[in-house]
Amino acid sequence: MSEIQRFNLILVGSVLAHVALIFGVHWSTLDPAPPASTLEITLAQFKSETQPDQADFLAQANQQGSGTLEEKAELSTVEQAQFRANEINQVQQSQQVMQQQNQEVVNQKLITSVQDSWSENEQEDSKKLEEQSQGQDMSEDQQLSTEIASLEAELRNERQAYAKRPRRRQLTAVATKAAADAAYLHQWRQKIENVGNLNYPDLNIYGELTLLVAVRANGTIEKVEIRRSSGYRSLDEAAKRIVRQAAPFDPFPESIRKHTDILEIIRTWRFEKEGYLSSSVR
Repeated sequence: MSEIQRFNLILVGSVLAHVALIFGVHWSTLDPAPPASTLEITLAQFKSETQPDQADFLAQANQQGSGTLEEKAELSTVEQAQFRANEINQVQQSQQVMQQQNQEVVNQKLITSVQDSWSENEQEDSKKLEEQSQGQDMSEDQQLSTEIASLEAELRNERQAYAKRPRRRQLTAVATKAAADAAYLHQWRQKIENVGNLNYPDLNIYGELTLLVAVRANGTIEKVEIRRSSGYRSLDEAAKRIVRQAAPFDPFPESIRKHTDILEIIRTWRFEKEGYLSSSVR
């Protein structure tokens, strides 16, 4: 058999096989698969003990349907929203929104904590300032009381010192008008002149000077002062010496003692050329 004959035989066999295959196979259309049942998800408002025969929604608990509508309806509310929208959109809280809300809660807690801390600190500071102010006021009051007590003590001491000071009085030409003073002064002058004439200084110096002689109530001398000098120191000292030699004098009579502790007698003394001593009121 030639090559051409063999090729024709194979070709005829192949055609017959394809024809048998085409007409021998049964063609039939497959029925479409039933659609998968779906249930919407809602939130049960209450829990039922019995399970519904046919559920319209999926929820976290069994709940028998109720209401006045003949068809099923999604859960809705009668509350009015704070904003309006023309379309109903499915709202889902993204993770970013939830994180933002959580961060806001944390921030609010932090702000509240800081405010509480500030408030506590302000109260503590206010309390400290009040305590310091009260302590300062008490310190100032104590200091003022101490100063007042010190001034009162000083004034009391001055009054006591003044009360203890001797009552002084000077005898002048006007003062000698009193009978008691004039009598005492006359006796005092005579005693000094007598002593002076007996102890007249042999200086061959003449002149006059003014002396202040302070006599205590018991007749002793407190002091002798030169009020006006004679110009000669030796004569001034001789006059002071004569007064001390004449002391003590007579004690004060009661009429002078009742209002005088020290009597200051001021007189002018003259050393005459004739060699005697005389005096007169200034």
